[in-house]
Amino acid sequence: MNTEEKEFNLFSLVKLILQNFYIIFLPSLIIALLFFINLYLQNQDIAKTGTSLKKYYLLDNTNFQLNSINNTLNKINSNVYLDTLLESLDTTYIDLDKTKSSERSLFYKMIYENSIFKKSDQIDDANYFTKNFFNKLLNEFKNDFYKEHKLEFKFTEKPKFENEFEIRLIAHREATNKELENLFYNIEQDLNNYLKDKIFKLVDSSILRFRTSTENLIETILQINNLLEDSYKTEISYKIDFLEEQKELAKLIGLKDYSLQIENRNDEFISNEEYLKGYEFIQRKINILNRRYDDYSKIPQVIYNKTLINLLRSDFFEKQITNEIDSIEITDKKFSLLNQFENHTIKSFDNLSTLVIFVYSLILFFAISILITIFVIFYYLYKNRI
Repeated sequence: MNTEEKEFNLFSLVKLILQNFYIIFLPSLIIALLFFINLYLQNQDIAKTGTSLKKYYLLDNTNFQLNSINNTLNKINSNVYLDTLLESLDTTYIDLDKTKSSERSLFYKMIYENSIFKKSDQIDDANYFTKNFFNKLLNEFKNDFYKEHKLEFKFTEKPKFENEFEIRLIAHREATNKELENLFYNIEQDLNNYLKDKIFKLVDSSILRFRTSTENLIETILQINNLLEDSYKTEISYKIDFLEEQKELAKLIGLKDYSLQIENRNDEFISNEEYLKGYEFIQRKINILNRRYDDYSKIPQVIYNKTLINLLRSDFFEKQITNEIDSIEITDKKFSLLNQFENHTIKSFDNLSTLVIFVYSLILFFAISILITIFVIFYYLYKNRI
């Protein structure tokens, strides 16, 4: 060991601590004192309040009313109301090879293959009113209302009832049981109305989607009618062109009148060819077809499809949905989704005593002092290269 190096022992340690007394203990004392004051003031606020607790349970899908709404929502979202109409559309008259353009033909084929004869993809029935659904709404309610009160909602881990939860309310120590009961009553009423309003909004959003589906179906039927018109007029035009050719043939061979020309002919001369009926008779048929050309609206499929459009535009199915919802008891103001099953209010006051706060502060003081002492020792050793 170098003669200039100093031996470091217990005496040296005590001397070092005394030499750095203010460096070690003053910061520790300040931090511990600030901790004590802050915790003491917080404890004074806590001492003025207490936790009031009530237990409730929420109705779930097993409840008749909610189950009825759940079923209605599933029917809306799986297009049950419109599928029957979709399947009833008749396109047997349509000839996809006789539309006016290849682009339009392709479009109609898409309608024909994907929209008409295929039922909507089967969607598994969903359970809308689950614990997660209500938990989300409880948190939204807490954030949107009663901001002046400290509210907590907590679902019970081992519940007696499905969707059982607690409402914890931080209340003033001096609040009477009657005041707390009134406050809880107001929270219950507001929460029940809030939950019912959210359910109604869920129904409204589904009805909005139903309206969109209805408009899409109406547009599909209108396009089908256009396709029927194309096919009808194309077929009429085809027949007229054919008859014009047959009329020219009849003129070439001098066949004027159908009844005179076939009289006294042998069986081998009788044929189904139109020109054998005479060009005057053929012209009458052409005149009839020309009159029918713009009369496609009398096609049975078109008439039926227009009836469907009128039915859809009359809101018949939407009224059926709203009548189903209105018939459910949830629309009644007296109906409650929230049910209390513990009538008493529990008060618990968890404030700390001054002695406990002092002990915590003292532990903090010694902990910081030890850390600073260790730092001073390492600094001393490093400086003296011991």
